[in-house]
Parts: sequence; C-alpha cells; structure tokens
Amino acid sequence: IKDEINGPKGYCIIRMTDEELKQYREMIRRQWLYRIQLACPEVAHHFFDIEIDQYHTISDKLDHNKIWSKYTRVFLPWDIELIKSMSFMDRLRKDFGNLSFYMNTDLKREDMYWRLVRPGNQDIGPLHADEWFFDVGNVTMPEGSTATKVKLWISLYTNSNKNGLRVVPGSHKKIDEYKFKKVIRDGAPKPDFDEHSYDLDILHLDTTPGDVVVFNYSLLHGGIPGSDQTTRVSSEITVLTD
Repeated sequence: IKDEINGPKGYCIIRMTDEELKQYREMIRRQWLYRIQLACPEVAHHFFDIEIDQYHTISDKLDHNKIWSKYTRVFLPWDIELIKSMSFMDRLRKDFGNLSFYMNTDLKREDMYWRLVRPGNQDIGPLHADEWFFDVGNVTMPEGSTATKVKLWISLYTNSNKNGLRVVPGSHKKIDEYKFKKVIRDGAPKPDFDEHSYDLDILHLDTTPGDVVVFNYSLLHGGIPGSDQTTRVSSEITVLTD
C-alpha cells in the first residue's frame, strides 16, 4: 500500500469484509435517522421507510444544507472504535505500523465522518488535494508533528463510474504545478481550484460498496457529479503514519 500511494498512480484500492460493510452502513443509518428525528421530528417517519441511498427522493422535506454540517456526520466514539478494529485497518497497520488519526479538536474525537451526495451537482466540490486545506489554514497539525497524512475514501452506497470518486493519477508527483486560491466559504478558509484551467487526465474509479481507496494526501481527487439516480454515501478518514 505504501509503495502504491507514493508510486506513479498515488492510490490503491483494498476492501472491507461483507460483514464490516453491513456494520458500517448500520452505523451511518442510525446516525442519519437520529439527526433527522432531532432536527425535523414532524417528517422523520418518512425516512424510516426508505434506504439511505433513496434519501434524495424526499430530501426536500427538510433543509439539507442546514442539518448536514460536517459536525453532524462525524462518527460517535464507540463507532470510531469499531472502525479502527476492522480488517482494512489491520491491513494498513501491516504496511505502516502503528496508526493514529487526525483529531477533530472541536469535537475531541478522531475525524472520521461520512457524506451524503444527492444526484446532480449540488453536493459536489471541485477537484482538490487534501493537503491544500492545511495550506490555507482550514485545519492544522499539532505543533512539532512529523506524521505523514494518508487519506481513506470508503464506498458505502455507490454505483461504479456514476457517483463515486474521481482522481488524477500521478498528480501528487507534480502538485506544485497546480495553482489554487484561498477563499472564505461557509465561514472558513478553503482552497479554490479551477480544474478547467488544466488539461487533466481524470479517472472515474471503478469502485463498489466495501471498497477502500487509500491515496496520497497530495493527489487531486473529488466526487463524481452524480449521474446515477441514487444518493452516494461514502466515508472519509485521515490516517497519520510515522
């Protein structure tokens, strides 16, 4: 894994077990329903009757942008412990040794979270490198830290090539060639990258639920604008290695 994410492509794909995929989905569903019931109790019953990948069909019953801030999608402490015990984490430990995880300093727990992306473009950001969020001061590492950051993107409800992850293979090797601006969006500094200004060889990854994409923190990547008629559900984790 280490050689692949630092090699020509900048990423590799491993898998969780079918049982772990089931557990992961159940964790998200519980948190999803609890948040809806808390924020919009009068419509919550509608969501109990559908699968989360059909969320977009009735998402107009609530204020999506208001209730789904990142803070509402960070996993609870006991769910984080379960994720850390899964087989794909053991695979990473075999390659990297001891792992630690980026800490959400506001919530005082590791920054493992999930995303809901409805069909269309409304929930999709442009291509970016996660390292840029540190460059603009959106997030910071503890002073004196020498840890290497590695990103995990986990497919939970996706359809291959239609609403998963897109990457620019090899872009981590020439990341300094790509220019971005620092902008304030949603009250926080973020990188703004015009992907259309570059001739990028963008690859839509052929992922299925249960796939874990492990990639270099400087790799250009982003969500695929949902061309499918299902809601994409994925999870993201920043792993810190020595």
